Amino acid sequence: MRRRVFGWVAATLGIVVFVLLLWKGPWWADGAHLGPSLTPGAGAVVTGFRTAVVAVGAGVVAGFGLFYTDRNFRHTRELFEHVREKDREQADLTREGQMTDRYATAIGLIAAPELTKRLGGIYALERVMRDSPKDHATVVEVLAAFIREHAPAPGLDAAAPADDADLRPAEHVQAALTVLGRRPVQEEPFRVDLRRTDLRGADLRGAHLHRARLQGSRLESADLSGSNLEEAELGGARMSGVHLTDARLDQAELTSAILDNAYLTRASLVGAGLAGASLRAAFLEGADLREALLIGAHLEGALLNGADLRRARMSETHLSGALLINADLREVSGYVVHLDEATLYRSNLCDALLHRTDLKNADLREAVLAGTQLDGSQLEGANFSTSVGLTLEQILAAWPTDTTQLPDELSASATLQAHISGRGGGAPPQS
Repeated sequence: MRRRVFGWVAATLGIVVFVLLLWKGPWWADGAHLGPSLTPGAGAVVTGFRTAVVAVGAGVVAGFGLFYTDRNFRHTRELFEHVREKDREQADLTREGQMTDRYATAIGLIAAPELTKRLGGIYALERVMRDSPKDHATVVEVLAAFIREHAPAPGLDAAAPADDADLRPAEHVQAALTVLGRRPVQEEPFRVDLRRTDLRGADLRGAHLHRARLQGSRLESADLSGSNLEEAELGGARMSGVHLTDARLDQAELTSAILDNAYLTRASLVGAGLAGASLRAAFLEGADLREALLIGAHLEGALLNGADLRRARMSETHLSGALLINADLREVSGYVVHLDEATLYRSNLCDALLHRTDLKNADLREAVLAGTQLDGSQLEGANFSTSVGLTLEQILAAWPTDTTQLPDELSASATLQAHISGRGGGAPPQS
């Protein structure tokens, strides 16, 4: 109110001053030269002065007009922004209410006994997850709990059905797995919990299961080709015959997991923990096992042709009869590794540490052995006839016999013959 009164007073004073300037201004400014009667020259001065006053007055009025126009514009814009913000809040509240209704409806559907309703509820939850990122975590946990409830793992002695067609999850379980596997990729503060679930024969091709918890789960004959299982926890999981072609399992934990006859062609297992795991007769051609932990693992009869095993740790690892043609085993560290009957044709073992390794009847033709340490290794029947980089010192540190096939320049060595004779051609003492 005070500001308004002050404005009116200022405007009145301004008008009074303006009128006075028009009326008496010329004489106040130059009264000495303007007499009581106006000559033509004096009239010109008066007219010019009044014109200047009118121009200044018009400029002042225009300035005040611009000021008030700008202030009104700002006020209108602020009011518009406020209204728009309120509308946005109202729209968010409305949308939140709709999402809550959709979520509640979906939960009611998946709890229904009818299969069609369950399927509808699962796919409704998927829509909620995609339309509302803030509900992503909730929907993922609900679906994981649904799978745990409807597909608990049977006992370890449960046999697989005689007909492979029966080795499939229920339709609603498969639907929930599909939705989980293709969920939007975003940062999740939790691990998807699928521990001790029965996923035998499940179709999880290309599934996003990064950091998933699958300990103790049954995954026999499941198809996880191309899936992302990086940093997943699979300790003790039963995965015989599982399809993991082109899958990513970097840093995954597979301690004591059973992967006999599993298909791991071109799979990435960089830094994976496979201690005590069973991969008998597994297909690992072209697999990436760099820095993998293979202590106590069983890979008897496994196909590892072209596999990358650089810097893998292999103490007490069982590779009897395995095929390692063109495999890369540079800088492998191992103690008491079982490579008897293994085929290492053209493999690269540069700088590998293979102390007390069993190489009986192993095929190492054209294998690169520069810097390989074979201290105390059993070489009975091993074929080194065309190996590259093998030295007499390496052979003398091991336990060769008269059945060990060596390059001509080494087999003719009198020192080697004396070494074999001195040991009586016997095997090294057992640890």
